[in-house]
Amino acid sequence: MTMSKSILVSGVVGIFMSICLSSSVLADLTDLNNDGIIDFNDFAIFANDWGYKTVCGENFDLGDFNNDRVVDYLDFTFFINDWLIPGAIVPIINVSSISALQSAINSASAGDVIVLADGTYTNANITIGTSGITVKAATPGGVIFNGSSTCSITGNNNVFSGFQYKDGNCVDGTGNVFELDGNYNTLTQCNFYEIGGLDLKYINFMDGKHHNIMSYCNIEAKPYNGTPADSKLNNNCAVQVSVSPTIGYHTIRYCTFMNFQGDQTGDVGCEPIRIGLGADQDYNSVTVVEYCYFENLGHGDSETISMKSQGNVVRYNTFNNNPLAQVVCRTGDKNRIYGNFFINSGGIRVKEGKHYMIYNNYFQGAGNIDFGSIELMQYTGTEPNRVSDVYLYHNTFYNPGVIDLGGGSSTKSPLNIRFANNIFYKTGTSAILTNLGSYGNYLGNIFWGGAPLGRAYNSTEFRNVDPNLTLNSYSYYVLSSLSTNAIDSSNGTYTAIEDNPYVEVDPNIMLDFERQARPADKTLKDVGCDEYTTGAITNRRMTSCDAGPSYISR
Repeated sequence: MTMSKSILVSGVVGIFMSICLSSSVLADLTDLNNDGIIDFNDFAIFANDWGYKTVCGENFDLGDFNNDRVVDYLDFTFFINDWLIPGAIVPIINVSSISALQSAINSASAGDVIVLADGTYTNANITIGTSGITVKAATPGGVIFNGSSTCSITGNNNVFSGFQYKDGNCVDGTGNVFELDGNYNTLTQCNFYEIGGLDLKYINFMDGKHHNIMSYCNIEAKPYNGTPADSKLNNNCAVQVSVSPTIGYHTIRYCTFMNFQGDQTGDVGCEPIRIGLGADQDYNSVTVVEYCYFENLGHGDSETISMKSQGNVVRYNTFNNNPLAQVVCRTGDKNRIYGNFFINSGGIRVKEGKHYMIYNNYFQGAGNIDFGSIELMQYTGTEPNRVSDVYLYHNTFYNPGVIDLGGGSSTKSPLNIRFANNIFYKTGTSAILTNLGSYGNYLGNIFWGGAPLGRAYNSTEFRNVDPNLTLNSYSYYVLSSLSTNAIDSSNGTYTAIEDNPYVEVDPNIMLDFERQARPADKTLKDVGCDEYTTGAITNRRMTSCDAGPSYISR
């Protein structure tokens, strides 16, 4: 098949602004009239799109360079780097077969853009060993790989964008549909849907590699194989972040995880995201999962995100209608979970390890008798892995499910558990806190709604006062002008959150869950996850339209 070269057309999408790309590739995005230079003519086109918001399933607008579905100041920053760069436009290579695609990849130079024609390709096995190139579908979502199609990126600084792996059936034991086996690579705008095969992972961030990004992808309808007796042999997680002594620094952002198959509600190995394995508990992965949307995943496994390593960050995600699964700290140390929404979903479970920081989270109808809002577990193994030093600060619980503190045996129950400045609103007669141990510490918390607290308390630990929460336009509860019991009312004597030396994690809680500013003075911060203030809200409860590929309509 012949290959043709042409100039990259306007409206190219699928590159998130935080990806490290060469200026020439960015220039392709911002040269909106294709005249070889970024100038006022391009800016006029961009200005015409200012403020435009795309709807779910609509391809991103011409000026929406960072694919966040609105043309705004963030997109304008692209012009700053590219302004008045002459001759920055790079040629692209058009191909229309897998053999031609592989040949083009093998002979490509850094900066090349290779475009595969729209269509369905069966048993397409691709290896990207070159570095610094972009491989993309002619139309986002217009290329479908089925059958036993796979891809492995072993080079560095590559972008793979706009493809669908859909309704395939990989050979049993294949291992991975997609491997990120180099460094600084980006997988974006891709859809992985109902791909069959025993012991199959969809995406694997390979061990020993670092700084790879997965963004705006959809992971959906992963099949469940086998019976409970052999389920762990037949199933595997959807996304594996493999961990080694080399710190990964990987990022998973703006992805959707939805509708996993199966009828199981236990540990059967079909986690949407697994960060490390049990043997990796002493290694730093430093993987960030942010701005992702999770829904209806518990039939595959009870762990939506399973962390078995150290230094990871789970922030600003929405877990919606996901009652049979939780975010789980299986093993490891110093993982942070903050700024998340748990809506009618399982909450957070801590099984082993130390120094877990859980703050600025919002729980609404989260947790049931089996999968609680918060579960701290008694450990049955040796003392070094006993749960300890779990800090729960500035969270809001609105009609939560079980909050189980793992009490009981004094040699196995969790140690040094600290609750500070949380709001608990719960109606009914069941206690807010259950299975109490003797190692808890409580400061500045509020509870209200009629449900009993579940323990004796003094006014320093808990106040039984109305926080006057109000339902906002995004269907979650926040403080109001009547929330005088919570505003500027925090206890400032709590133990500080440990910083993460690798990732900014807001250890001083200078932002609330909507990323609005909080005061520096601990005692002037509002109780709960919300700060009653003005200013832009840059994190809110997400829907499935706020993440995932632009071409998928919900």
